[in-house]
Amino acid sequence: MIAPSAADMLTAWEWGRSQGPVARGLTLLRLTCVAEPPPLDALAMLSIGERDRQLLMLREALFGDSMTSVVSCEHCGQALELELSTRDLRLPPPLEAPQSLAFTHPDAEIRLRLPNSRDLEAAAAVGSVEEGASALLRLCVVSAKRGTEDVPIEQWSPQLSSEAANVLVTADPQADLTVCVACPASAASWSAPFDIVSFLWTELDGWANRILWEVHTLASAYGWNEQEVLSLGPVRRGEYLQRVLA
Repeated sequence: MIAPSAADMLTAWEWGRSQGPVARGLTLLRLTCVAEPPPLDALAMLSIGERDRQLLMLREALFGDSMTSVVSCEHCGQALELELSTRDLRLPPPLEAPQSLAFTHPDAEIRLRLPNSRDLEAAAAVGSVEEGASALLRLCVVSAKRGTEDVPIEQWSPQLSSEAANVLVTADPQADLTVCVACPASAASWSAPFDIVSFLWTELDGWANRILWEVHTLASAYGWNEQEVLSLGPVRRGEYLQRVLA
């Protein structure tokens, strides 16, 4: 993947500041194809696992494969640094993307599809976490039949709903990443979720604030505009900054 330009990254940062998590994920995803950006709806229809796989590749192109994340111990509250790698977190893509997932349950014959960004957006608009999860599952149901009769999701048993949710997770493991955490102080260990959208956005936000300071400093010293400063590249910008700040 070719890394986007500094100008494209700043534009994405500007758009993303006012967006929610799902829309922000799509804004970041557009950075993976700035040369020939597809329609936003096409990106929104990617499965969440495929979205996250591409965002991990984008992170690697922008900032390298090594990542450091900080979490707090669930038992003693101590801050823990986790050393992660995009290559370890990026799972191999499925040989064939499942268009429809079918399974048989004693209550019904079920066909599902993988959730996408539009589904997440709709589910996020629902009240509680539990209601959102139910709404997301409902959106992913292609059909549910007992013989020739439809079986509305409202009539599903808890076991059927749980099995359907497990089918979705199993079919798209990239969408549900967790990392193992161990605290030496409390001797506790647990699995923590990893969200590439929020992680990458935090990094982009930090980068944007640093680059804007560099633009401001060099523009004030040399009279250059933003485009001229960004065209220098990080090494040359750094050299000029050293001379300005000396």
